[in-house]
Amino acid sequence: MRIETQSLAWRVARRTIIEDVDLVAEPGTVTGLLGVNGSGKTTLLHLMAGLRKPSAGSVLVGGQRLAAMPATERARTIAMVEQESSTNLDLSVRDVVELGRIPHRGRWSGSPDDPSIIEEAMGIAQVTHLSARRWQTLSGGEKQRTQLARALAQQPRVLLLDEPTNHLDLGHQLDFLTRVRNLGLTTVAALHDLELAAGFCDRLVVLDAGRVVAAGAVAEVLTGDLLRWVYAVRASVEAHPRNGRPHLVWDGPLEREEARHG
Repeated sequence: MRIETQSLAWRVARRTIIEDVDLVAEPGTVTGLLGVNGSGKTTLLHLMAGLRKPSAGSVLVGGQRLAAMPATERARTIAMVEQESSTNLDLSVRDVVELGRIPHRGRWSGSPDDPSIIEEAMGIAQVTHLSARRWQTLSGGEKQRTQLARALAQQPRVLLLDEPTNHLDLGHQLDFLTRVRNLGLTTVAALHDLELAAGFCDRLVVLDAGRVVAAGAVAEVLTGDLLRWVYAVRASVEAHPRNGRPHLVWDGPLEREEARHG
């Protein structure tokens, strides 16, 4: 399912966080959302998930305005995995994953296929063996995989991920993103690791101070000029000798003024 934003903006206390953002994620693709801390990535994902109301512009899901969708339909269509998740409730991993079935349940009972869907979601996220563990005892990476399972239990058509690899070691980062890519869902993921973005994304959107400064295919977006301007680093981008995808070679950081004017 296609999800897009049109001239999206969000302002708070006279401060503009997101301004005039146009983004298109085509069905079944993985779109990487890049930018330094404070560039507006999380805010944009929250707007796309319907967790915040835009100050201007709109979000369209399958051609339908997100604002016009009933809350239950929205929850059945879009799932989001936050960067940090917490609760004071004494829940097991299975309890957390079961929360993903709430949008599909009737007023009095759950769906008869809930157990199999929950088991499948836990299997994909590799948390079946953690089923009885209490949420508060999990590591950061285990919590992240549990939240992915909860999102998958929603059976969404659009998946939004906010720094999904933040608490994972390298092996689990690669495994997590491989599994996400193999889901075939329309996915938008905020990422800090540019190598992972280059390796797993179909398209990239780069934010700087709440505005889109680059968008397109990975090879078109990841350039030395962009890395200098947005990240204040000197680097070159080369084709990887084995897979041909962009590969970054770092030379070092730059002073911000030098990066913008040098």
